[in-house]
Amino acid sequence: MTRLIPFPAFCWPGRPCVPAAFFAAAAVLCLAFASPARANDNIDGVNNPHAYAPSRPANTGEFYKRCRDEALYCDEQFSAYIKRYAAVRLDEFAQRPEYRLLRQNLRDAASAFDGVCLPREGLFGDDFLKEIQRKFRRWAEAHPEQHKERVPAGVKAAMQSLYPCTLPPLDP
Repeated sequence: MTRLIPFPAFCWPGRPCVPAAFFAAAAVLCLAFASPARANDNIDGVNNPHAYAPSRPANTGEFYKRCRDEALYCDEQFSAYIKRYAAVRLDEFAQRPEYRLLRQNLRDAASAFDGVCLPREGLFGDDFLKEIQRKFRRWAEAHPEQHKERVPAGVKAAMQSLYPCTLPPLDP
């Protein structure tokens, strides 16, 4: 005879049916009493390589370390830096809607790139992207006194040192 049960149940041959709520309650109890796993836990004295890293470094020193250790992160950050530079300093890019939006989102667009003159030719090329990263890493190694600075100030100091405006201005 078939019984109508108003809740889901698990029935195995030769055993009584068990309501699904039993399994849900058992899962909740297991989760409640299990020790919480933390990403920063040391297992056998080794740091967890998958530990959470904040998305924004607190200072130039942390930015340098992330750039040194994570190539993709460094590529993304310096690609964004170059795009912001183009939006502020190069008129032909500043007129495009996507670059205009980048310019509007900068806190201090007028002074963000003072004293920085990136080379116009090859600005968006992969070679220049690798070069600017390599130069920044060398600069950061040579200037540990800048590691406590906020990231924008530290990167600006590096770029002013690496790509100074000794040439004529980029924009006519």
